[in-house]
Amino acid sequence: MTQARLAVQREMQRLRSDETTTTERIHIMIHFSRFTMRENRNDPERQMFLAEHGALETLVSFSASSRKQTHNITFADEDEEELFQRCALTALSQICSWNVATSKLVGENARFIDVMKDLLKWDYDTTRNVRLTAMNVLYNILNNCFDCHASLLCFIPDITHPFTTTDYDSDVLAWCCNVIYNFTLNPQSLLPLAQQNVPATLISAQSKILPPWAYVVIAMALANISTVTDYEKWSDFDCNVHDVCDCFRSSLFGDDYPQHSGVFFDGWEVAMAIANLSAIERHKQALVSESIFGLLSTALESATDKRLIKYSLLGLWRVTS
Repeated sequence: MTQARLAVQREMQRLRSDETTTTERIHIMIHFSRFTMRENRNDPERQMFLAEHGALETLVSFSASSRKQTHNITFADEDEEELFQRCALTALSQICSWNVATSKLVGENARFIDVMKDLLKWDYDTTRNVRLTAMNVLYNILNNCFDCHASLLCFIPDITHPFTTTDYDSDVLAWCCNVIYNFTLNPQSLLPLAQQNVPATLISAQSKILPPWAYVVIAMALANISTVTDYEKWSDFDCNVHDVCDCFRSSLFGDDYPQHSGVFFDGWEVAMAIANLSAIERHKQALVSESIFGLLSTALESATDKRLIKYSLLGLWRVTS
């Protein structure tokens, strides 16, 4: 571990040094990004090690556009700058992957919030790929650390902005749905989302062309927000209960949803949405028609996650009440 510590510190020092050429910095950043994806992902000890030994501050700094860089670095063109930013953001995302402690360190970092404010602004010249990678970092932090939600709610106006445009990018919009969905997993974030008119924003997204999994994310996000709003007033929202139940079935068996999409859902998250949908009269019969009793019973038979047990029991109670 001592050798690894010295290697990380040496590479971070080279990245920050004005004597390092732009080409050398790009190669170092590419190598480090690949290292975090190959060796560091889902390894809590390595992730914290990197976060505490210079990688966090360096990666956050280099995630910013060249106009906001604190280091003397000049790129040959926009493609070169985009590659550099994406590698820095990817490494940050991997350091936060499935890790509460590192997600908290990044999510509460003031410099990180400032950088993200620029990258997510829609009147800023952030490229599509950098914006998508930035949202992936935000997605990981929100998913892992509810304590960070309060400080990250400031991004909601920028996350919801593309829903109001006619010229939209389907993948960007889908990732916006993903970020909003992760906010809805935290009960403390629901009221601020409702107050910023997020339900109406999500409803409007149903009429747009999106990847199939995004419609399930929208349905579950709305189901979660319904706990703090008057859901019955959302006359335009027709939840596809069939897809949500199919998604739950896939999650219980560790399968992706939709099939071959490479998108996986945590069982407890889908159970939470089902429990919230089961509290709404017009969805109860649809849930029964989808054999929800059998699905929830299957979940309880093998569940070890306390959250999955909690929401499965809540769903059963609400459907039968």
